[in-house]
This record gives sequence, structure tokens and C-alpha cells, in this order.
Amino acid sequence: QGALLVTATQAWRARPLAIEAVSTVGAGDSFVGGMVAALAAGKPPEQAFRVAVAAASAAVMSPGTELCREEDVKRLLPDVEISEFALALS
Repeated sequence: QGALLVTATQAWRARPLAIEAVSTVGAGDSFVGGMVAALAAGKPPEQAFRVAVAAASAAVMSPGTELCREEDVKRLLPDVEISEFALALS
């Protein structure tokens, strides 16, 4: 169904990629790893979220307990669609 990223001031939704899922094992770990690596490299949250979604999608394409492969993440990255939406702050 995609993914959400919410910060104190912004929120984004990523649409799921049209890929063939082989195994969901490792998708969450790859998502977190992609997000952390991108943030540690100085990427803003929206770009880090894009990397995280690509990493999780790449992991889903891998058999068994494999995590994502860098070449798959780079290939999927341009296909990740992110949209920002307004937060109702009180």
C-alpha cells in the first residue's frame, strides 16, 4: 500500500512500486537501512524516504532472507513516486 513518512512539520506518502514480490523478508530492515544511510549522508528527509522505499522494494524482489542490493536500489530509485500532504497541526 506504499509508505508514509511524517516529521514534526511535513508528511509524505510513497506509492508502491509495480514490482513482482518474491519475499517480504528483509524489506523492513532494508527500508530502515536505506533511510539511515541516506540521512547519514546528509540527504533531506524526503530524499532519504525515497531511498528507503527503493531499498525495501529491492529487498522484496530478492529471494529468501537477502537484503536489498545496491544496483537494484539505484535502478528503482527513479520510479519512486513521493507526494507531500499537509499536516493538521494544532
